[in-house]
Amino acid sequence: MAWKFHEKPKTVLATKSLIDEFVNMEPAPHDRGLSERRLQVYRRILDAGHFRPVTWASATCSETGGTYRVNGKHTSVLLSGFDKVPEFHVTVERYICDTLQDVGSLYNTFDSNLASRTSNDINMAFAATIPALREAPIKLISLTVTAAAFIKGGENCKNVPPAERAEELYERQEFVGWLRKLIVSNTRNENSKPFLRGAVVSAMMSTYDRAPRVSEDFWTLVREEAAPDRDDPTRELSRFLVRAVMGTGGNTKASRPMAKVVGFRELYVKCIHAWNAWRAGEHTRLNYHPNAPLPTVSR
Repeated sequence: MAWKFHEKPKTVLATKSLIDEFVNMEPAPHDRGLSERRLQVYRRILDAGHFRPVTWASATCSETGGTYRVNGKHTSVLLSGFDKVPEFHVTVERYICDTLQDVGSLYNTFDSNLASRTSNDINMAFAATIPALREAPIKLISLTVTAAAFIKGGENCKNVPPAERAEELYERQEFVGWLRKLIVSNTRNENSKPFLRGAVVSAMMSTYDRAPRVSEDFWTLVREEAAPDRDDPTRELSRFLVRAVMGTGGNTKASRPMAKVVGFRELYVKCIHAWNAWRAGEHTRLNYHPNAPLPTVSR
């Protein structure tokens, strides 16, 4: 076994000595840097009394003889800033690992999930610290986080801890406003439903990053299916989005025979194909090849 418990996990009240131990402990290999933004969000959650017990974990490595922190950096640093330690429960896990590589592997089994809070809870906790996002619908906040993580991390973005993904909101405030105007504030909300999927918003963000104003024109045409030419890429995409359904499709195909069951990747790629064709003044049939690399987004 690459790692095993050194002692039975136990839940205790955080003490000054325990906090100092984890703050000063050597970090696991490839540990990410301390995020001041995340500390700000954690402090807000703590002040609101919404923290459940968190896990602090260490690993003693037989190969090096050292002990490494594999979880608990941000919350231990947060508590170290108090003169009087607040009432805060911690589940302490202590492991023994054979090699330093095993320590790194153990570290990767943990993520910053804010003590079992849902992804939406985490996203909204971060959004609440950004004045421009406090009134934004939770759906748009979460879709923006999904899109930003995909654009930054590619198809492996799901491996990024939820809190780290949510930090992208600080760089995406203007996009949330743009998306809200385009999807929510139009008078034909029924037309916006096909947009409310992570793959579509990822494509919207990709085109927005290339040319915000032109991107708004493109997605407005898609939403309204308003181009005069029936074969215009925006109309081709609009018809596809209405038919496209995410998932395995068993029940969907029975109830909606015309539905097209797609995955995240296919939906994203077809959106980009439509954008690229529209920018080039060409037609497209939105062909998708699973083994082809993700298309580059045209300017």
